[in-house]
Amino acid sequence: FIGCEHAFAGGSQGKLIVRDGSSPVVIIERFMAMYTDMVLVHDTNRTVVASSCIGMDIEGKGAGDFFIDDWANKAHFLNPQQSIWIRQLNPEPKAGEIGILNNGADLWIFGWKAENVGLQMRTQNGGKTEILGGLLWSTQPDEKPNMFEIIESSASFAGVQEGVARGDRGSTNAVLEVRDGQTRVLLRGDLWRSSMPLFVGYTSDVDSTPPNPPRNLRDITAP
Repeated sequence: FIGCEHAFAGGSQGKLIVRDGSSPVVIIERFMAMYTDMVLVHDTNRTVVASSCIGMDIEGKGAGDFFIDDWANKAHFLNPQQSIWIRQLNPEPKAGEIGILNNGADLWIFGWKAENVGLQMRTQNGGKTEILGGLLWSTQPDEKPNMFEIIESSASFAGVQEGVARGDRGSTNAVLEVRDGQTRVLLRGDLWRSSMPLFVGYTSDVDSTPPNPPRNLRDITAP
């Protein structure tokens, strides 16, 4: 499904829904949906590949694998059986919105950039999220309580930073984490230059023990 840079008219409302069918893989790419209420819905056991789109929300309801590349808008993954791989995501949630919602799925993101005043990411319901490289560019003076929320789930952030424009207050908390009913926060002011080289929060059922190092090259290459 190739959009050829088609631009939906401002104010358009609609959904592109992928359901079960004969093809094992569905590819959707190159759409422009700025200032619309368009949504791409993954509601299938098939693999979906989505790329090169701006302004269209994503809703993951199916159990099939989901590959996303170069996408700009909010993304909510609602099926705990789904696995998602993303390269470059740019959600910009408004006040009261969530940019990235992981409701129990396995989510991997390589390259994340965002703006605006909404909650940038929430992982809940035992979900697992990893972000490698990211920038929150705060350009509005409105209060932003939390950048990330981890609710009885697991998440790690590496190489993430919040940049603050002149006159903006930035996020109050870099991370809010609820673990075994207890709430803890990592204040943005406690970060070194608003940066998180590495943050890891995980549930007790996740095995974080590193594997034994190989003794030699044969140990690595042996079947």
